[in-house]
Amino acid sequence: MKKPKFILDEMLGSLLRWLRILGFDAIYAQELDCNTSKNLDNVLIDKTEATSRILLTKDVELAKRARQKSQEVVLLSSDEVKENLETVVTQLNLTANEEAAGKRCPVCNSPLETISTEKARNMVPRKVWKQQEEFWRCSDPSCRKVFWKGSHWKKIKETIELLKSKGKKENET
Repeated sequence: MKKPKFILDEMLGSLLRWLRILGFDAIYAQELDCNTSKNLDNVLIDKTEATSRILLTKDVELAKRARQKSQEVVLLSSDEVKENLETVVTQLNLTANEEAAGKRCPVCNSPLETISTEKARNMVPRKVWKQQEEFWRCSDPSCRKVFWKGSHWKKIKETIELLKSKGKKENET
């Protein structure tokens, strides 16, 4: 099964970052070119269709319009990121796992590439360089952010485990 790609409306910026952290290809409404002659909803609907993405939105009218064009939509209702993440994972029967996490840049959505410890030496704080053994850099030349499994990785792993257990419970019922 091909891994789904997403497009998110402008109310879901935090969810966007989490989807990218979990390894999903996700683009954000605010990252789209939107000229004044076309409203953002129309741009989202057109881009969803053109790129075969799943639209994630909290906007009931936008969801309705997208569905009228036979586009796949997940309508979210919570203000809590983890609840929305659980909804996406369960509704689309997705698998969250640690192997897929950390493969996309949470800032710009480009793939991450492994870089050597030596190469990372002048790109990260000295303390981080001494404590970490694995580093990744965004492949986009305009971004090039460097990442490592720091203290935040514990929260990522906990979220993955929560999503796994949620998926199991949903599949058992």
